[in-house]
Amino acid sequence: MQANPLQANAASVEGVVIRHVDITQQKLTELQLKEHAEKDSLTSLFNRRYFQEQLKKEVRSAHQKNTPISLLYIDTDNFKEINDTYGHPTGDQVLKQLAMQITKFTRPSDTTARIGGDEFAVILPNTNKADLELIATRLSQEIQNLNIQEQNRQIDVTVSIGGKSFTNNSSLNCMIEWVDDALYAAKDKGKNQVVIA
Repeated sequence: MQANPLQANAASVEGVVIRHVDITQQKLTELQLKEHAEKDSLTSLFNRRYFQEQLKKEVRSAHQKNTPISLLYIDTDNFKEINDTYGHPTGDQVLKQLAMQITKFTRPSDTTARIGGDEFAVILPNTNKADLELIATRLSQEIQNLNIQEQNRQIDVTVSIGGKSFTNNSSLNCMIEWVDDALYAAKDKGKNQVVIA
């Protein structure tokens, strides 16, 4: 709503013109644009850019509150093979199923994102190492038990998971490097592994 004075001259106001403008559609469009900027269109998880910004905020908050923060990186094992064998539409379905499964294991306070083609990440505020190990192990087992069918064939899906819980003022770059190293260690152990550093 907008109100403007109706003036006969500079010294007197004869009335007010009130204009009512419906901005519902504009606000909806703004929300949609914001969602497109923050979300991965395939999985509806947050995207890499949003994840990076949120990680900065969560690390700052953990430092201020002196609480632990944990980070998981999840990489789909043999995803290229799934795409090559069943095609990209099936690969997309696998990614959607993985996203749904990962989301089942997260709390409203966690941030789950697709950060690359077949890579996911989860920020877990106020989560210690013991809880992180439990979450990562259960998640790995549940993904391994997914029932994904294509062309009357079972598609076996596993993930490698690397993670670390931080309780001190670690730098953001060090945190990412340590979690990345844990993920590579999981893959080096033969895939379908969980390594919590």
